[in-house]
Amino acid sequence: RYEIKMTKMFKGFSALGNASDIRFVDTPALESVCGYLHRSQNRSEEFLVAGNLRDGHLQINTCSFVAPWSSLSTAQRRGFTKTYAAGCEGCTVFTCSSIPCKLQSDTHCLWTDQ
Repeated sequence: RYEIKMTKMFKGFSALGNASDIRFVDTPALESVCGYLHRSQNRSEEFLVAGNLRDGHLQINTCSFVAPWSSLSTAQRRGFTKTYAAGCEGCTVFTCSSIPCKLQSDTHCLWTDQ
């Protein structure tokens, strides 16, 4: 369990329940059972933490996306602050067999992995 100071939340507001803030991140105690080990000693460094939020409790493991905010590219930062939210409303996936492919609306997503 890690104590954190949340500065911004991008999604999952309904999963907060009665909590007004997230103060702790829960993870299994050992790396051998997929527990996340935070290696940074810089307590003022900002991190992007993507995990599962249930009843106001944030859970992460070794498969969770945890990265220093400063290490993200401009496109990634823009994605997390603006673009990716559009996908939260759901999208319709279309296969694309030959590039270039065109999207017909903002809720369409292309699957190009064949």
